[in-house]
Amino acid sequence: MKIILIEPSFFGMGYFTAANKLNIELIVLTNDLSNSDTFGYREHCAEICVVDLNDQDKVFYKVDCLLSRHNVSAVLPGSQLATSIAGIIGERFSLPGLNEQSASLGVNKDFARTAYQKNNVPSAKFTLIDEQTDMANIAEKVPFPMVLKPVASSSSKAVEMIDSSEQLQQRFDALKEVDTSFMGFTNRQLFMVEELLQGDEFSVELALKEGNAFYQSVTEKLKTELPYFVELGHISPAVIDTKLSESLIEVSIAACVALGLSTGVFHVELINTSSGPRIVEVNPRPAGDKIASHLIPLSHNIDLYELHFKMLGEKLPKKPVCDNKVAAVFFMTSGESGKVSKINIPNALAEHRGIVELELYVREGDEVYQPTSSADRIGHFMVKGDSHQVVTDLKNMIEAQIEIVIE
Repeated sequence: MKIILIEPSFFGMGYFTAANKLNIELIVLTNDLSNSDTFGYREHCAEICVVDLNDQDKVFYKVDCLLSRHNVSAVLPGSQLATSIAGIIGERFSLPGLNEQSASLGVNKDFARTAYQKNNVPSAKFTLIDEQTDMANIAEKVPFPMVLKPVASSSSKAVEMIDSSEQLQQRFDALKEVDTSFMGFTNRQLFMVEELLQGDEFSVELALKEGNAFYQSVTEKLKTELPYFVELGHISPAVIDTKLSESLIEVSIAACVALGLSTGVFHVELINTSSGPRIVEVNPRPAGDKIASHLIPLSHNIDLYELHFKMLGEKLPKKPVCDNKVAAVFFMTSGESGKVSKINIPNALAEHRGIVELELYVREGDEVYQPTSSADRIGHFMVKGDSHQVVTDLKNMIEAQIEIVIE
């Protein structure tokens, strides 16, 4: 079995491990050969093809050449902004995976919001804004406080809470100059404002086959205080009652179906508001932030990347049996901007059986900033245990022992 993987990055690295287990050959399309070294997959794929992924004609020619030499079974995006071209390729060459419309809906938040509204999926009010927008009267469409964000981006980049029309104008003027592209992909440089949804936030990890859930789990999400939306941690599975879990999963499946995402592995983000679960966004790929790659395998003993490959086959794979463990990742940030003057991490932490990973992204002398996006994280640690209490105790123990001084 051979599969084309488009521009793999953080989100897509799990496909290489799964492909090795299943004897699947991956053919990578990338904008830049150096990406294979940056993300460490050069030795783990059957072939790497360098092509301008923003030029459809060049991409079609390259894929046509590949199909003349290989019996390709599917095409998948390996990163968020690769989703659109993966869908275009899939539809053009009749390859399983995404089609052009579902891929576009999965990447462009404004298109997705419209699809949710048409299909009665609970979401947030929104409107597009540009230089001609009457900011003074924007509250007639979306109430304050509202959220300003790009229509196509990831990692909470350029996402902010807005309290007034004056602030909206100021932040829009500043953020419209921010480059929200990634790894050479161009995207729609448009912004939208949407209703601020308030409540506990979760994600639902789904494996669907023709709209039916083959695997589902709910992950608890931890975030910074407003006005920013930086994710600080994920706990799998979430500690919630059965009724809420079922409701979150039901709304998530409805959202995927509304976007035409009927078969594959998807990551859905929701907020449980006072009126019930409402969709933040649907990602037409496995979750990032170590959820799909680490937390689900550690807590449920399920490899979502492997399952994704199997879901694309003609035969329905055996339904997975889940373990009943708990795993979590917590991201470290700085409470203030400044320079790191001291780092002290006891060596004993590396030997603790409940600690899966502990990594700092900064060194003494580095500048750090209060978090406004995931790029401002300074490290993470991952823990596992038989219960949520064990995981919570590990988190508290690690935070008490790590010393990072900012001056």
